[in-house]
Order: sequence, then C-alpha cells, then structure tokens
Amino acid sequence: MTCFVTQIDGIAPPDVEEVPLLTTCVDENSAKIYSLLGEVERFFLGINIQDGQVSIKVPFSAIFDEKDIVFDETTSRQITIISGGRRRRLTSSIGVKQVLIVRVSSDQEPETSVTSSEEQLYTDFFTDENNLREVYRKCSNDKLILNPATGSSVHNGVLTIKPPENICAMGWKDVGNYAVAEIASLDWSADFKTIIMPDCVNFEGAAAWGETPGDTTWILSKYSSYPVTQVHEFGHNLSHRHSGKGTSEYGDDTGYMGNKASWTDAGSKMCFNGAKLWYFQWYSDFHRSVNPNTISYAGKLVGITDVQSGEIATDSENDVIIRLFGEAEQLFVIFNRSESFNSQVAEGDRVTITEQANEYSVSMLKASLGEGEEYITADGSVIKNCGISYGSPYVANVIIYKPGFTSAVCSDDFSSSFTTTTSSGTSVSASTSNSDINESSVSSDVNSICSDVPYWHDSDGPAFNCAWYGAKSDRCELFGSSYSNMGFTAQTACCKCKQK
Repeated sequence: MTCFVTQIDGIAPPDVEEVPLLTTCVDENSAKIYSLLGEVERFFLGINIQDGQVSIKVPFSAIFDEKDIVFDETTSRQITIISGGRRRRLTSSIGVKQVLIVRVSSDQEPETSVTSSEEQLYTDFFTDENNLREVYRKCSNDKLILNPATGSSVHNGVLTIKPPENICAMGWKDVGNYAVAEIASLDWSADFKTIIMPDCVNFEGAAAWGETPGDTTWILSKYSSYPVTQVHEFGHNLSHRHSGKGTSEYGDDTGYMGNKASWTDAGSKMCFNGAKLWYFQWYSDFHRSVNPNTISYAGKLVGITDVQSGEIATDSENDVIIRLFGEAEQLFVIFNRSESFNSQVAEGDRVTITEQANEYSVSMLKASLGEGEEYITADGSVIKNCGISYGSPYVANVIIYKPGFTSAVCSDDFSSSFTTTTSSGTSVSASTSNSDINESSVSSDVNSICSDVPYWHDSDGPAFNCAWYGAKSDRCELFGSSYSNMGFTAQTACCKCKQK
C-alpha cells in the first residue's frame, strides 16, 4: 500500500485546553486514514512531513487491526519513503472549489442522528450571513469561492448516509473511514469533504479535526453550524496551523486559526492574522518584505476590508502586509482594521505583529500597537505605529528600522515625503522605500553580488526552495518559470536559475 503522510489538527472547544497533533497516512487509492503509531518521530527524523508531500510504501505486515501502521524495530525496516520529483500538488487557496457535506445520521434515532437537517446544513455552510463560504469569500478578496458539491446523490451540497449500527462505540477516524467507503460508489463531485457525525462518537476531546494539508474535515454534530469550527478546520486543509498567543496555541483572538471566535451559529466577523494572510496569497499585490538591517521602512498600512471594498487600488502606495526578514524571528505586520466583515476582531484598529517561522508553522501574536506605541524585535529592530490617519480609508502610519544600521522617524505629516536611511548611508525618499524597494533590489545591494531571495520557496511549499532548484541541473529549466510565490518564480528568486 502507498499512502500520503499527513498531519491532522483539531480545534478544542472553549472548555478544553488543547488537543494533540496527530500523524496519519491516507491510502492513495481508498482515501482510508491510518494512524501512525510507535517510533514515528525517529523514522521521519530529518524529513519534512508538514507540507503533506511525503508518501510511504507500507507492507501489509506493518498494518495492525486494519487501521494502524506501527513503526517498530521490524516494520521500520520494511516501510520505505517514496521520494523524487514533484509529489502531489497542494491545493491552492485561490480559485473556485466545491465542498461536500457528508451527514452520517439515522434520523429516527436521536442518539445516532445529526441534529441539523440537510437543508439546515446547506444554509449553515453556504447561504446564511456568516459561514464557511462567506468568510473565505470576503476574507480572500473574492479569490477563494467555496461552492456546494454537485451530483445526483447530493442535495444542495449535502449527502446523508446511514451510520453503522455500533457508531456510538466508535472513534471519529473509524466513522470517517466508514463514510468515505460508503460514498465511494455514489455520484458526487467535490474538492473537499466535511464529515458530520452524531455527538455520541468519540472525538478525543476535540470539537472537530482537519487534515493539514488535505481535503477532509470531521465535525461533531453540535458544532457543525459554527463558523469557528468550519473555517478553522478548512484552514487546516489549506495547510495552515494554529494561531497562538502567550502560552496558548489557540490563544490568538485576531484570526480564525485560534479558537477565540464566537462559538455560536452567528460566529464572529473576523478573518486571519497577518502571517496566515501572507501565506494565503490573497493580497500579494500589497505585500512588502523589509530587512531592517539593510533598509528601513516608512509607509502606510491599510486594512484588508478597504482592499475588498475597492477603495485601495493595486497601484497605490499603500501596503497591507509587511514581512520582516533578516531577523531571528520572521514577523508579519498588518493594520488590523475593524470594520465590515472584520468588525468583531480583537485588537481592532491597531497595528498587530505576528511571528511565524515558515508556511507550515504555528503563529504567535507578539504585539498589538496603539498610536505612538512601538515593539522591539528579538534582534533589536523597532516597529512603531506613528499614528492613524482617520480618513477614508483609515491608514496606519508605520516605521521599521534597526538602530545602528538603519533609521526612520515619524513624520508630522505622513502625506509628505521624508527620508529613511540604508545601512550604507544612502538616503531614500519615503515613497521610494515604500513602493520600489523589494527583495530583489535589497539582495543586489551595492556590491551587485547575487543573493537568493531570503525565505523564498515556490508555491508547492518550503521543500521547493532555491537549494532544491540548484540541486539538479534541469530543475530551473523545467520548473523555474512556474509555481510563482511571494511575487517570484525560481528564475527571479534564485541565483542558480538566474545564471541559466
């Protein structure tokens, strides 16, 4: 059997501290999920399994009880990692996708039924004011549209199947595998599926689970109508992990990848933090990368709501997300505008700073800056909210610099030009530093020595970085002009490909 190694993240209900990250494997033919048990960490030591692009070949002798793959001294020698070339493509977070809602319910028996009817689930996921479809449509600037699944077996995106007789004695993975097998012969078409189960099923303390990355989520009946579970778990499918704050992996209340949104059918009017928004790539026309060691930043940040409303044009001098690189911590800075579909977000109308090491990491909210407040990074750089311009739209005036290397000062009038200073002592106008300086110009520097764009990888994930492209002579030619990410392809980001 060949299966794709993936991880499954859950969301803990408000009264549960957190639930563990699970490592599983999905059969490429049957889509059945197997738990990975035993010496899993040791087997995958040095292998990045977070991006969901690692597959393994497993002999049947290593499969126990038809549901677990156990790694021990004997089986580990029989299981092999399949590598080489591009493996499965990750699902893009841009485009039109279909979602199937699988309702595992015997409506005549209350204990083994899903409370919401097919019609109600259709409303809760696709048509009411705040739901899976609407949150992603609005928050993505209309770049990700989730529509109901189609097919003769489906009613408005929902499909009901009869549960197994002993469902209340089963765990959610077993019920999920049963559901996948049951719908295999039915007529439906979808990119993703959400499996909803009766509340008697053992969910191991979670309200819901989601493949990270993958195409399947599982939700308990009593939480199925809540945007907090729908949006959160679908975010895991798109490869995002949790958003934390302080000591809590779920503590970030500025985005749906925490668990602090309202646990109700109405949900919360909010989106995602700066790190998640950056990697979703929905606002890539308004991304800015800054290395405070090389050049400072002085510019204007606007909220995502003003981009979505059309108030901000792509050729404006405004930014939405700033990423700091060249630092010990990779930070993302946004103006957390509180209005419209983001009107109930915590830390509203403040400049928020989030740390996330890479695309597949947990993020942590580091700071929330009111007017005049500043944050000192681990490397000594300064991020300061110089003040809010309360016009239409609201604009946060921000400076970023590293004392002793670069400098910037708050201006009394942010509409006028002022200067920032590079590490070489060169003065540039604020409009130049905000609009025209990007990774490629910083990388070139005054010495004209080629450097790879820091932290760049292509759209397939961190494994496909400049080192990967340079490892084989034909990769730049075959893939170098495709798989754009962060505004670059390998041909524009990697020195090896530039030299081809």
